[in-house]
Amino acid sequence: MSAIRTQGRTARRTVTRVSACTLASLALLLPATAAQAAPGDTANICASSSTPSGWVDTAWYYTSSCGTGSFNPNAHTIKQVAGYPAGTTSAACGSSVAPAGWVDIAWYYTSSCGTGSFNPNAHTIKQVAGYPVGTTTMACGSSLTPAGWADTAWYYTSSCGTGSFNPNARNIKRIY
Repeated sequence: MSAIRTQGRTARRTVTRVSACTLASLALLLPATAAQAAPGDTANICASSSTPSGWVDTAWYYTSSCGTGSFNPNAHTIKQVAGYPAGTTSAACGSSVAPAGWVDIAWYYTSSCGTGSFNPNAHTIKQVAGYPVGTTTMACGSSLTPAGWADTAWYYTSSCGTGSFNPNARNIKRIY
């Protein structure tokens, strides 16, 4: 009886080892998903794919890999910004809305974000999630006031665009 149990355990160990090796091999072949990306990671995707949550567009360009139709640009570079600490800033094309916990702090023009008629076409975003209660910072009027923050003053600044919106910026304060 003990010989049969030993063989059974050996068989189970072998199956377990084979299964673990198979899974490890598959993991090496599969691409990283958005959930597995680290802050600052970038990826190039076709314009037919939307930018995932927690990522922003950082450049637009043309590539025949995404089709040879009349759409130019037809691809974009995206960057993972979720997971950065409070106070981190990042450049993003205007085609991206500041993710939850981030605010716009400046707008400007760059050819990396397309050469169309949109000027400004890019913005600097700032991570405000994670700041302690009582922290005050500025945000352009183009971004939503994040949960846990309140507007404390509105004013005009050229860094948030020179359009007809006046005031176009505000101070926000972390209240909870």
